Amino acid sequence: MAKIASSGSVAVGANVDFTITATNAGPSNATGVQVTDQLPAGLSFVSATPSAGTYNSGTGVWNIGGLASGGSQTLTITATVTTTGSLTNTASKTAETETDPNAGNDSASAAVNGQAPDLTIAKSHIDPFVRGTSDSYSLVISNIGSVASSGLVTVTDTLPAGITPTLPSGTGWSCGVALQVVTCTRSDALAASATYPAITITVAVGQSASSPLTNTASVSGGGEVNTGNDSSSDATTLVSQADIGIAKVASSGTVTVGSNVDFTITVTNSGPSNATGVQVTDQLPAGLTFISATPSAGTYSSGTGVWNIGGLASGGSQTLTITATVTTTGSLTNTATKTAETETDPNAGNNSASASINGQAPDLTIAKSHIDPLVRASNGSYSLTVSNVGPAPSGGLVTVSDTLPAGLTPSSASGSGWTCGIVAQVVTCTRSDALTAAASYPLIVMTVAVQQSAPGSLTNSATVAGGGEVNVGNDSASDPTTVISRADVGVTKTASNASVIVGSPVSYTVTAFNGGPSDATGIEVTDLLPAGLAFVSASPSTGTYDSITGVWTIGSLPSGASSTLTLFATVTGTGTITNAATKSAENE
Repeated sequence: MAKIASSGSVAVGANVDFTITATNAGPSNATGVQVTDQLPAGLSFVSATPSAGTYNSGTGVWNIGGLASGGSQTLTITATVTTTGSLTNTASKTAETETDPNAGNDSASAAVNGQAPDLTIAKSHIDPFVRGTSDSYSLVISNIGSVASSGLVTVTDTLPAGITPTLPSGTGWSCGVALQVVTCTRSDALAASATYPAITITVAVGQSASSPLTNTASVSGGGEVNTGNDSSSDATTLVSQADIGIAKVASSGTVTVGSNVDFTITVTNSGPSNATGVQVTDQLPAGLTFISATPSAGTYSSGTGVWNIGGLASGGSQTLTITATVTTTGSLTNTATKTAETETDPNAGNNSASASINGQAPDLTIAKSHIDPLVRASNGSYSLTVSNVGPAPSGGLVTVSDTLPAGLTPSSASGSGWTCGIVAQVVTCTRSDALTAAASYPLIVMTVAVQQSAPGSLTNSATVAGGGEVNVGNDSASDPTTVISRADVGVTKTASNASVIVGSPVSYTVTAFNGGPSDATGIEVTDLLPAGLAFVSASPSTGTYDSITGVWTIGSLPSGASSTLTLFATVTGTGTITNAATKSAENE
């Protein structure tokens, strides 16, 4: 097969001739020869002239029939170019009775290039659009055709409901707005592969705009023939963003305990969007007792502290006044925080506000300490300090109580100005002189006896009461205490004779004693007979002795107690023989 076109570039609407030559290069004559040339899209059939056989424009089949060796036939197809771009027309041998020894030349193609402008439009934006703000779309017109455009070019964009066009513009464009329709035109030629300056359409995003929205724009004119790529759709996501801010004030900064104070909370929507599902939580802290609440909108629950406002338009505000009684002293901070909103809040920094007041009254506290650890079977001590952290002096009787836990026995308690007594495990100390604000009474020192049975970890708590205070939440102190055992386990050893004839018996007496102060556990003493001594027997007063390892496992040994081990051996060597016993294990 061989194929040529009458021209490589053809204007849309003009004709082009394709000439196909079928040649038999032999060596044999050919029969049943058939060639198929189906015109591709973009070429419209006009006529066909075969030198032999017949051509069917519907199927594209040219039935040649017989073709002698060395002979050839031609077919000329005339077609009209109906579109732009590269159009390739291929002719292929599709039938032959004989075997073809060379399949590589059974097909041939010829390409022509249709010439016309082809305008396209691209539309874009930056997602998402925010209700209550102005955003923009960008429209770009390009000529992807092979020749420049000519004549009027028109861009049309009908904005969907909820988005209102306000200001379309673009260099070289003449734009106008009629309701939701934006129209921009220009007549200057757009060269092939070039792009007009972008059109920017500024839109006002309505509070009621739904999401998502699809915005479609189209381009027309300019002499183009391909209208299949003349529109562009841009799916747009819309969201709401509402900056809900909280402000809070108190009616007075200093309030006497038992008096009322008003807290006013103001919630403002700084937009840009309307807000829904707005909820603010203002739970009164300890020291304030709820009296009443007056919301300008919605409802307030004193149990949960939740103020359900609901909807709040952009630029709007609502207030809540909470009246409470001051029941304790010191700085009391009441905080209101936005805890719910359906929309995204672009500014979290103003979602909470606090107001502080100062309650006036004495406030006694107690601190308790000791030096860790305490040792079983010895004495230890605790220090108790009472302070007034309130702004006013105390008045009346002040009582300190300390109930010591099991394992610790109080033996004495004293402190300058204090009157102290002990009943069983309870230590009580009292005084009535006033303690000024920010001052402390002289400390109380308690001496305790640590029992052998005391647990390894215990907590000693003390309380203070009276003095005219109203805040009892800080009137106790707990002092975690570690209790350990310390046991001085010593070992002594004697031999029955200093000089022994070889072959004669000798005995060693090992004594393990606990010098305290605590009971000891897990005691082991190692006495492995050296060379020159042959083990005969062992007699421990407690525990067991292993002659192989030399370990005497004693176990427990109370403070002040002792145990003995007698080893019996035969002397088998001459000279000085030293037998040593060593404490090799103890838990304490």
